[in-house]
Amino acid sequence: DGTPDTENAETVSFLSQDDLTNAVLRVAAQGDFRAYFLNVSGGLQLTDAGAAGMSALNDSLTQRYDWTTQQVSIFELTGEQSSLNLDDPAINGKVLVIPGGDQPLSDEEMQFITDYVTKGGSLIIFAAPSIRGAAGSDGQATFSRNQPLALAENMSGFLWDNFGLRFTDQLIVDPTLSLQSPLIPVATDFSSTSYITRNFPAGQSGIVFELPHSIEIAPTLPANVTVEELARTSAESFAKTDIEAVLQSEGSIQAADTDPKGPFVLAAAAENSATGARVVLFGSESIPTNNFALGSGIVNLDAAFSSLVWTTRFNDFFSTVNVQSAPSAQDAPVLATDQVLRNISLLTLVVLPFGVLIIGFLVWWNNRERAR
Repeated sequence: DGTPDTENAETVSFLSQDDLTNAVLRVAAQGDFRAYFLNVSGGLQLTDAGAAGMSALNDSLTQRYDWTTQQVSIFELTGEQSSLNLDDPAINGKVLVIPGGDQPLSDEEMQFITDYVTKGGSLIIFAAPSIRGAAGSDGQATFSRNQPLALAENMSGFLWDNFGLRFTDQLIVDPTLSLQSPLIPVATDFSSTSYITRNFPAGQSGIVFELPHSIEIAPTLPANVTVEELARTSAESFAKTDIEAVLQSEGSIQAADTDPKGPFVLAAAAENSATGARVVLFGSESIPTNNFALGSGIVNLDAAFSSLVWTTRFNDFFSTVNVQSAPSAQDAPVLATDQVLRNISLLTLVVLPFGVLIIGFLVWWNNRERAR
């Protein structure tokens, strides 16, 4: 009726383009969006502000986009007295996130996830590595083998049967595109059609994967299922199956003739058009961590956030919002003719340097005359 709706308004405490844009998105995307991060053994922690935590992603979801986030256990989701209801029709969008995990889920826990996804639920998995390292008492690194949650037989069978993709138990090594070590490859080859990665310029942006698994895609997908390869390694990458031997080896890691050769898929998304279920797999648990939240060209946090947006269809709520701003004076382009450019070069390369030299000589000469 023309009266300001202050109840649903957003307060902009400091007027900047970013603050204004975020406020517009929050107002335009009024709705109940929730991300439930599963609390699993060895998994990442949602509010941990350390390098291996996810506080940066959590702050972005809750403070910038007004989401509800929560780290929960399977028991909290399934308990009779639980206040959490994933089937609540008032929730506009929800997603279950598995942030790592170094032990398989029980069959009962896996059955809950199966029932949730097959009814149209959304799932994101950040796979933990197959081996953990620690510093021994003598200062030498020690490694212990484990079976990650993402590679467990019950999880692999569920993903393969329902979506035609699964994680592989091999370590991807890339000697050409990596960060600090070939064991930390950087994917720069992205899908240009998927909402999750289409805004990442190939060759200019990178997603860092620590000790990653590759993702295998079935040659024949289940009915109504489509799969998108989101991120791939370079052609020079290769895979190792004896992971412990690789980590304990000294010097450079060489590819054997029998090693599978790249490129490998390190991130993939799948959707069932009949049920509406959406699944996103990342071959490393490093994607949503604070360690790679900031960095020139590193888009780990953007990839994690875009996955949450796509799986919950949050983008449908603000995709029609058109935010425009008047160009500022400092952003106006400066145009110059060839003659003007020559004059500028003459001024900066000849007039100014020699002018300063002449002035310095005159000052010295005048001081010399006074001294006499």
